[in-house]
Amino acid sequence: MSIRQLNLRKTRSVIIVLSLSTLLLSAIPVSAQNVSDRIYSFLELEMKLREHPAIEAYAFSAKADRFRAEGAMGLPDPTVSMGLSNFPILSPSVTEYLPTHKYIGFSQRLPNKAKRKANSLTSLRRADSRDLQGDMRFAELRSQLLGLLIERDSIDSLRDIMRQRDMKYQELYDITEIEMSSGRTSLVRLTEVETRRIDIQQTLSDLAAQEADLSAQFIDLVGVVPKTERPDILLKPWNGQALSFYSVKVADAFVSIQDAAVQKAEVDFKPDLGINFTYQQRESGQGAPRSNFDGDDWVTGGVTLTVPIWQDKRQKPLLKGAKLDRSAAQALRMATARKALSDWKRYEAQRKSAVSTLDILNSKVISIERQIASHLNAYESGSGDYTPILEGELAILTLQEKIIGQKTRRDTATLKMNSLIGDKS
Repeated sequence: MSIRQLNLRKTRSVIIVLSLSTLLLSAIPVSAQNVSDRIYSFLELEMKLREHPAIEAYAFSAKADRFRAEGAMGLPDPTVSMGLSNFPILSPSVTEYLPTHKYIGFSQRLPNKAKRKANSLTSLRRADSRDLQGDMRFAELRSQLLGLLIERDSIDSLRDIMRQRDMKYQELYDITEIEMSSGRTSLVRLTEVETRRIDIQQTLSDLAAQEADLSAQFIDLVGVVPKTERPDILLKPWNGQALSFYSVKVADAFVSIQDAAVQKAEVDFKPDLGINFTYQQRESGQGAPRSNFDGDDWVTGGVTLTVPIWQDKRQKPLLKGAKLDRSAAQALRMATARKALSDWKRYEAQRKSAVSTLDILNSKVISIERQIASHLNAYESGSGDYTPILEGELAILTLQEKIIGQKTRRDTATLKMNSLIGDKS
């Protein structure tokens, strides 16, 4: 049996196995075959990302802080009191002892409005910070989603190239087998071709494993394995300002929170007011001669004022601590800006390197195509061999594999650069 007949038998076996697999899959319920057979637009996937628990957590926290800001402007609950005053124990009565009376009182603390505004401002700025953190996290998740789409396209392209290379190696195997039978080549070359084909099968197996891993990551992000066409990856313009970076925006928002904390500590020196009002009622005396007295009603009212007498031990240390916290936040903002700029430069270098390498690889492809054309002319004229043509086509496929890798590297670096920049920079 010749090699070509053996390969044909193998091909028929593969077709039979695939047909059986198709029949088995058709018997499985649709819900068990795949998480999603629906084609999603990228906009729909972005909407699903908005529903990611990590994003919703920031939204809930921001909403809670805004409620706290609203509550901080309200007054504390008033105090209502009622009871008996100067009630005798040995001879209990409300009509025999002159000082005995019933009362109902009301008191209300009135914290300084500047303090309430400072507390409210702190919560509002914390809410703004939560919004920024949510936006930054969404940008990271969106970049991750696009990265998965890029990687899936790369896997599909690599799989096609591997199959084309396998076909070319099959042709080269057949030619080498013929040349070996005529004594024009050795067994070593035939073995080398077989080794290459084994490597291709291993690569195809690895690509299938990577695709399964991608499916798991898709489910984690958007809950489905979408059939979505990848949008174009365009680099966002950067205005050169550090505050355009998401991480620096978040760090700057933290500085604003500490500014509000300093304001809160400063207004803590101001006094708080309070009011109180008590209505008292005495019953008319009756019985013993010394217990005869008229009933009467009277009221008591007053205003309270807090005085920061112990400010050296309380308010001043708290103010110093708040200012130091602000200084720490400012230093952290500077460190964050340096890190963001460093990341930008690093990703930019990766992107430029990938673009430069792509130019080199594409020029090599053009050069090999010209050589193939030359060998093809010689072969068609009867003065050349077909082997150099196959080897050239295999070399182009190898270069195309590298081109896919560099495109993925370029687009991934672009995504990372884009995720650094705030949408409202």
